[in-house]
Amino acid sequence: LRTQVALVDWRRFSQRLADHQALIESLGQQRDGLAAAAAAVETRLAEHALRTEQLNVSLHQIEAQIATHREKIASAESAIAHQHARLRDLEEEIARYRRQSVATSVRADQLEQQFSTAAAELDTARQQHEQIAQRLAQHEQQLAESIEHLESVRAESHRRRAALLEKMRWTASLESQLGSLESRLAAAESARQRSGQRLAEVDSQLRSIEEALQQIGQQAEQLVQQAAQQESALSAAAARLAELQSQYAQGQQELTQLQRQRTALAERAAVLEELQRREQGLAAGVEALLKGARNDASGRLTGLCGMVADVIKAPVETAPLIDAALGPAAEYLVVESSQPIRRFLEDDAMRLSARVGFVFLDSLPSLPVKPLPAEGQPGIVARADRLVETEPRFRALAEHLLGRTWVVRDLAAAFELARSLPGEFSFVTLAGELLAADGTLIAGPRSDNAGLISRRSQLRAVQAQLAELDEAIARAATAAEQLQQQIAQQQQQLQAAAAARRQTAEALAERRLQITTAQERRSQTQQQRNLLAAELQAAEDQHRQVAQQLAQLRPQRQQAEALVAETEAELAALGRQTEQLEARRQELVDLQTQVRVELATSQQRLSGLRATIEQLERARQERQQAMVEIGQRLGESLMRAEQSRWEILRAESEIAELYLAKEKLAAQAVGLLQQRQTLREQHGQLQNQLQQLQAELRKIERQLHA
Repeated sequence: LRTQVALVDWRRFSQRLADHQALIESLGQQRDGLAAAAAAVETRLAEHALRTEQLNVSLHQIEAQIATHREKIASAESAIAHQHARLRDLEEEIARYRRQSVATSVRADQLEQQFSTAAAELDTARQQHEQIAQRLAQHEQQLAESIEHLESVRAESHRRRAALLEKMRWTASLESQLGSLESRLAAAESARQRSGQRLAEVDSQLRSIEEALQQIGQQAEQLVQQAAQQESALSAAAARLAELQSQYAQGQQELTQLQRQRTALAERAAVLEELQRREQGLAAGVEALLKGARNDASGRLTGLCGMVADVIKAPVETAPLIDAALGPAAEYLVVESSQPIRRFLEDDAMRLSARVGFVFLDSLPSLPVKPLPAEGQPGIVARADRLVETEPRFRALAEHLLGRTWVVRDLAAAFELARSLPGEFSFVTLAGELLAADGTLIAGPRSDNAGLISRRSQLRAVQAQLAELDEAIARAATAAEQLQQQIAQQQQQLQAAAAARRQTAEALAERRLQITTAQERRSQTQQQRNLLAAELQAAEDQHRQVAQQLAQLRPQRQQAEALVAETEAELAALGRQTEQLEARRQELVDLQTQVRVELATSQQRLSGLRATIEQLERARQERQQAMVEIGQRLGESLMRAEQSRWEILRAESEIAELYLAKEKLAAQAVGLLQQRQTLREQHGQLQNQLQQLQAELRKIERQLHA
């Protein structure tokens, strides 16, 4: 009885608590709404304040611009008055320059006539001067040719005299070389005989060393072959050991990688199992009924088989598509018979904390699934119920829920089939979009939380992978133990081979030391023989070269004596020719002096005429320069006058534009003042609205705290 009374009280208090909680949530929502409205009003107030400040700044800027325009207008009017005064001065200056130009033109005509007369006289004098210059050039050319011929003869004489000296020195040198070569020939013969005797003694020593070296080399060759065989065996053992160690390291890496994969999968499986155990993501009503069914002792929930997601299984690849096709139906509870649930709902309807969907196996329609007329066409993947697995007793449930849903390639195929079969089938794309039979489209990225079908499929796949990884880890551990045993055996073999190789290497080193010693002796003896052979060869070469040089120098001495006699005869003939050329040169110098006197006289007359011409030219250029300067000044004055007129027109145009801009700015200022007044009125209204919202917010806060 006490339990029943406590249960009644608990239900009553729970109902009151739920009512109070609902009231608190409603007041909280109202408070949040009022707070958001107050924040919006405050935002608008801030915007109005900012807009008012911007209008004030704009008004100040416009007033500053109006003041600036006033100053510009005053400045432009002052500039116009200044330009009018300047224009009057320029007109007087233009009249003065025109009078000066006329006077200068008359004087320039007189100078031009004097210049023409002086130019004619200068042409006549220049022609006479050119004739005299031509005569002087002819005499100078003849003199230059004579001097050039004389110099060439003198140069040839000097060259022949230098050649004679050179040939005489050459003859003396040949005499000296002949005496020296005869002495060297006797010395080379003596050195050749001494080197031949010493070379025979060294050849005998080399033959003895070669015989000892050949015997030691045969012993070393045998040791080298033995060491090569041992080295090959050692390399093979080391390679085998390295291969086993590499296999062991690779096996350890694979084992570690498998263990890491198993740890990651075990963690993933634990998370999925925990989510499934806690029924994470289920609706509150479904979760409550499943817990009640597990703890039901009265039998009122008999026949509850679980959720649709518990009885329908799908591979991991297609599970998201089945989730999209089922939608909320994945959480529906599957019941064998509707009678117990109906009695439970009729008796204890208030126990459900939220809405719950039910599917009754005994009430499923027995109609066959309607086939898709376009089945087999491109773009159609499969019917949804054919992509799931379930027990035979739930096969009708799968056909009922998924038999009218087809998986297609993309939305284009889905819309095409929906237009041809309106209202009959639903379509799910490979991207997870759902086009329902009523034309509703659900698209967009999936939620981060996997659906119930996907979650259970992932858990089954992870558990299967865990079993496979356990078997692979066991195999990898067994293989690692076998490799460790093989590595230990191979290390023992490698140590024995290394010991044998060291012994052979020591013996081989001793033989090689003996070979090195013998080779050094042979090398030293061979170097001594090479030196003696080189000395013998050098003596023979020197003897041969000296004999050849003697044979060559004797004919050269005879030839040099004949050339000296010939050169002395040529020098005598060149001396006679030089005397004749010197007499001709003196005659030409006298004629050249006479013509130069005539040329100097003509040059003086030309200089006087040129000075007159230059004086007249300077006067003419001065008059022309004066006319050009007057013209330039006249042009500059005309340009300045035109510029003053243009400045006056520009200033008058600028004044007109400034007046127009001033009127526009005044109109803008009036509009801104009106906007500022409107904003002030709106600001007052918003402050009143904010005060009302704050009062209502304080009232709700008091209700919440009460």
